[in-house]
Amino acid sequence: MKAAHAQLWCGAALLALAALGCGKFSKNGASGQSAGPGGEAGAGGVPGAGGVPGVSEPLACTSPQPGPSPLLRLNREQLSSTLRDLFSAAPAVAGPLEDALWRLPASYEGEAAMAPSGVAVESYHRVAHDLALALSRDLASLVAFVGCDPAEVEPDVCRDQFIMRWLQLTARRPPAPDEVTEAQAVFAQGEELGGGEFASGVRALVEVVLQGPDFLYLIQQGQGAVEDGVVSLTGHETATRLAYLLTGSMPDATLLAAADEGAFTDAALEAQARRLLGSAPSRRAARQFMANLLRYESRSPVSDPRYPTYTPEIAALANQESGRFVEDVMFDGPGTFRALYAGRSTWLNGPLAQFYGVAGVSGDAFQKVDLSGLPRAGILTQSAFLAATSPGGHANPVARGVAVLRQVLCVELPSPPADVQILPPDGLPEGATYRQRLEHETSNPACADCHRDINPVGFAFENYDAVGLWRDLENGQLIDASGTLHKTDAQGPFVGAVELVERIAESQDAQGCFASHWLTHAYGRALLPEDACARQDVEAAFRDSDGHIIEMLVALAKTDQLRYRLASELAP
Repeated sequence: MKAAHAQLWCGAALLALAALGCGKFSKNGASGQSAGPGGEAGAGGVPGAGGVPGVSEPLACTSPQPGPSPLLRLNREQLSSTLRDLFSAAPAVAGPLEDALWRLPASYEGEAAMAPSGVAVESYHRVAHDLALALSRDLASLVAFVGCDPAEVEPDVCRDQFIMRWLQLTARRPPAPDEVTEAQAVFAQGEELGGGEFASGVRALVEVVLQGPDFLYLIQQGQGAVEDGVVSLTGHETATRLAYLLTGSMPDATLLAAADEGAFTDAALEAQARRLLGSAPSRRAARQFMANLLRYESRSPVSDPRYPTYTPEIAALANQESGRFVEDVMFDGPGTFRALYAGRSTWLNGPLAQFYGVAGVSGDAFQKVDLSGLPRAGILTQSAFLAATSPGGHANPVARGVAVLRQVLCVELPSPPADVQILPPDGLPEGATYRQRLEHETSNPACADCHRDINPVGFAFENYDAVGLWRDLENGQLIDASGTLHKTDAQGPFVGAVELVERIAESQDAQGCFASHWLTHAYGRALLPEDACARQDVEAAFRDSDGHIIEMLVALAKTDQLRYRLASELAP
């Protein structure tokens, strides 16, 4: 075990063993403090996705060009999924696990260059403590989790079988001999502090490992000789990156077995990517990616007397609608970018259909609903997105315009000036619409340049109120949802959101933006000039497959960034 890893691992051990001895949480020490600058793996929709211009002239790409490899930390969604998978065989942990996951620090923009805070470290410690305690209190769950019964198998044999399996699962690779020796020592100390009970040894080791760097970080050291300034990642390192990209969780048994054979060939990597993309976890990961990209799960709904039908229950159902829609488009339906942003179907159950005013749907089960003839198309006209872009309970054209331009079209927008003067509503008619007021307020020269692009895009959604319900009138006036998109190859006039999203759905720039968000998600950092070859390959696969998302993800899985790293980044 490398010295830095050993120091962190032992720090986690001291935390866990101290807690084991006194039954309380230790607030002294902090595992992970010395990990150095790192980032959360795959924070979907991170900024900078469109920071590298699209490739205009074909590049001659021969030798690997991986670019920088930040030290990635599992984000909240990935850590939650991983813990659920690790403890799936222990039913006694299910309840405490879901309670414990609420304590994990939330993922947020800008965290990609930060080591975990003291709050995060304490959260990891509490979660590990609670899960280990719940596991050690239930004999049936403990035996199922460990994989053997120390009452029926020699305890030392059972212990060593568990240690090897637990270390391999949590580090996503076979353990080194010194790691096994350290784990045996932690297990022995746990048994001693617990009065000689086998369960106390299991508890100690579980609690320690769940706070260690090999579990919380995606560590990539590579192997073999340096060629052209890069080293190949091990099969297990590539398998781990692939699994967290496509499933949001740790590698499954099939992928780990393939990694045991060494580095992946192109054909083997593609086969594993396609297999993973046919699994249930990949659906969950795709849903989470889109929720992060459009940020429609970040809003905490509250009861608002202005929208009595929009309850927290309806808000949760609306999130499910968007998630089911994403899953259906990507894995069961057309599979295309076009369908994602302009598909004329959605998923509703009885309460959500009643909220929207859609007839013919009843019961609690969701069903696919044809939207032909209705003024909605694609994910941007669903309540989840529309409510998320309505701060303060008001339909906000600026928030909606900014979200579409930045997240869907990768148009760079400067921050508003700090000293901007909002024009008073002089000369506006009584009962002016929000559009009229906003056009007046942003006619200030300091605002006009940016709002020339932002306002029209936001106005496309004016027929949807703050919670996404259709309306024809505002203050007794017919709503004007017309506008002109001025940027990207989708530019041109439109009337209403459906016409706008149809423009977006046919846009190569929007498609490239979508691919760049996935690239950023996969690499855990903003795109750089060194990523030009990878971006070229991914965009070509996306374009040549007529915008098929799965084909784009398969191409992404084979890029150099998931298979190599710069030798200059490795410690001598």
